[in-house]
Amino acid sequence: MDAFLGVLIAFLAVMSVAYGGYVFGTYVKSRGMSKTNLGLAMAALVMTAISFVGDATYAQSDTIDFDLAPFFESLNVYLPIFIGLFAVIGGIAGAIGAVVKAFSGTGAF
Repeated sequence: MDAFLGVLIAFLAVMSVAYGGYVFGTYVKSRGMSKTNLGLAMAALVMTAISFVGDATYAQSDTIDFDLAPFFESLNVYLPIFIGLFAVIGGIAGAIGAVVKAFSGTGAF
């Protein structure tokens, strides 16, 4: 549950930043700001945002390790099953298509 909450918070943060950029962009567009002033405003905005960032003391480690062994074990079990199912489904679909084409009067091939 904690991982889901972390992903949700990250998603909301990205959406908030995107919406803030949209609002800022429409404000700049309505003011008719030049490219130089826009660059200065963006630099000031970034410097202001950086000043609010605190220390990353909550970080636990610099690296993230994933154990991929269970993924590959389940892949080795389920992949042959899915390939077989897709082959059967594809064969049935092809046969149905051939039957429909044969009875349509245009010929089987």
